[in-house]
Amino acid sequence: MKLKLITWLLIAFFLKQIVWLGIIPIWHFPDEEQHFSQTAFFAEKGRRPSGAEADVSREIDRSSELLGTKRSGSGTNKFTYHPEFRIPYTKTQTGVFEQEIADLNNQESRQTMVKHEAARYGPVYYLLTALVYKLFDFYNLFVRLFAARFISVILACFTVAAAYLISKQIFSDQLSRLTLTFMVGFQPMFSFISSGVNSDNLFNLVFTLFLYFCLRVFFSPEEKVLSSNIFKAGKILGLGAVLILGYYTKEQIFISLPILAFAFSLSLLKPGTKSRLQKIIILLVMGGLFLFLAPGRIAIPEYNPQGVSKLKETFLQYIFWHLRHTIAETIPWYWGVFNWLGVTLPRWVNQVQARLLILSALGFFLFLLGQIRKKEFLSLKNLRLYFLFGSAAIYYFSIIVWDYFFRQTQGFSFGIQGRYFFPTIVPHLLLLLVGLKTLIPARFKAVFLKLFLLWWTAFSLIGLYTATSAYYKTWPLTAFLTQVSQYKPLLFKSWGISISIGLFLTSLIVLLFKLLKLNEKQTS
Repeated sequence: MKLKLITWLLIAFFLKQIVWLGIIPIWHFPDEEQHFSQTAFFAEKGRRPSGAEADVSREIDRSSELLGTKRSGSGTNKFTYHPEFRIPYTKTQTGVFEQEIADLNNQESRQTMVKHEAARYGPVYYLLTALVYKLFDFYNLFVRLFAARFISVILACFTVAAAYLISKQIFSDQLSRLTLTFMVGFQPMFSFISSGVNSDNLFNLVFTLFLYFCLRVFFSPEEKVLSSNIFKAGKILGLGAVLILGYYTKEQIFISLPILAFAFSLSLLKPGTKSRLQKIIILLVMGGLFLFLAPGRIAIPEYNPQGVSKLKETFLQYIFWHLRHTIAETIPWYWGVFNWLGVTLPRWVNQVQARLLILSALGFFLFLLGQIRKKEFLSLKNLRLYFLFGSAAIYYFSIIVWDYFFRQTQGFSFGIQGRYFFPTIVPHLLLLLVGLKTLIPARFKAVFLKLFLLWWTAFSLIGLYTATSAYYKTWPLTAFLTQVSQYKPLLFKSWGISISIGLFLTSLIVLLFKLLKLNEKQTS
């Protein structure tokens, strides 16, 4: 059976994520210990933690202490901002403390809670990972953790598939659709976060689906939004379902309220629209439901008079500080930061990406001028673009406004990382792609997209190598295989990780070969 290109892309993405899953040491994905603690509590106690009760098991706490990731009172550990630090490796495939950690697999260590540090977000993600945890209940910590990581890989696959659905709403040619999808799936930091135990992986999927259903509900070619047609009604139900799922995942879902209002307002500009009343009904129902659920769910920074006395600034002053911080830190971290914020991508790679961003901004400005000149500024396709870009702007602004109030109440910034904006990663990379394509003459667009795919492939592999070299010796190969095998389940020791890497690279080569053969005018 001949597989479609999107299927090949998803296979290559899945195998890549398995490699990331197997290579990164335990507790080195962002906040993995805190998220897995929530999973373990759910699985061991059969409920969510409440109040100020301890929620991190002795098993997890002791393992993080032995492996150097246990946080101090300031939230740092032996790795934080110290890329030179390494845990001691042995000359075998069993780590120094590996057996001691495996021996913690007993009822007392797993059910005795010693501190209060679990993530405590909505229950859906932790219910999913707890089910897998229980499936491997008799196995040691390494097996249970890596099994939970697999759930994030599956969720990330669905996120990339959702990115492809969005691309079909924007591009008519398959090459552009697959290029955007490839950019999302092979973005280094997205690859990193998408293989660890972190509820962000469910929320990234939820928000990507939210954007997709908004496109289908508010920017559909059909005049009637509400309809007896089951497929049209399904779009409304889909939008409601992802919002409810988001509500039980993370509080950031409330950012969808202004985005819904923006979608409705923008959709009124759709040529020949006759369904305004129906859209108003949808907006009021969705918004009313959220406002009813909001009390007690939106996290408001608590007042800290000592912090306020140390920091007095206006919102404008904060914006200028934040812009400097964004350029110097947030954007480089958006592309990739590993080893507890101590290792970023090579400087020259970030410089290439920075120049691509500048060129894409220029290209998008020229794109808008061209659409005005062609009198297509308010075409349906362009309204979809404006909605996606506006959604990313609203999400960004919501996060920094929250951080402003956090600074005012605490005296310091929460610490905005690039990965916090991955719920809108599709609009980000779409803006990059549209802007760059605009600068390329029509007859060279297909060649450009294929060259760009090659660059993005190199970009992704550089990210994987950078993360790998932050933890292990990469040469000679025997040293790498020995070190990467330590503190891992049997499946990801030497032979297992070698097979994973081989399968991934093979699938990637096949995918690139097929993409490079693709004609720009092909639509499927």
